[in-house]
Amino acid sequence: MSTSNGNNSNNKGIILFLVVALVGSWAYFLYSNNQHQDTVTLMETKIQFVDSSRGAIQEAYDLVAAKADSLTLNNSQLQGALADRGNEIQQLKSNISAIIKNKKASSNANSQGRQGYRYGSPPVRTNQAGITELDYRQKGGFVPPIGVKEKADDIPAMLSNNEFVFTANAVRNAGGGSVKEGAKKMYSLMRQLEGRS
Repeated sequence: MSTSNGNNSNNKGIILFLVVALVGSWAYFLYSNNQHQDTVTLMETKIQFVDSSRGAIQEAYDLVAAKADSLTLNNSQLQGALADRGNEIQQLKSNISAIIKNKKASSNANSQGRQGYRYGSPPVRTNQAGITELDYRQKGGFVPPIGVKEKADDIPAMLSNNEFVFTANAVRNAGGGSVKEGAKKMYSLMRQLEGRS
């Protein structure tokens, strides 16, 4: 019996060892499974956070992209408006340059005419077409040498019914070869004939 008792005791020890090992394995398995579950939960939480952050970043990106599209459209519209204004400014500059050029040409013609006119300033007016011209309608008078040459017919004249124009040769001959003296005599004759002497 002592052998049987010893075997029994050994068997009990082995069984106890196996039970403890089995319980330990189960405890380790449960602990490991629990740790694994905690790790999975932690990873799921991180994934949810990343997804949430990704969604917020996508919303911010969409907002910035919409704003960039709006700014691009506004920029295009402003560039178009700026180009239109630039064209208008160029047109205005051209118009102003033409006006200044015409005014200078008119001023030069007037000053050339006045320089050759020794009896005061010749009467000048601007007609309905905007052209500056000599105006002898009220008192008549001598046309100063503002044209290219005698007999060139390059000075426009506005005449009325029953008026008469002398040639340069007639004026010169009336002054004995001097246009200045001839003009004086023509003025004197005109005043005498008009009854103003």
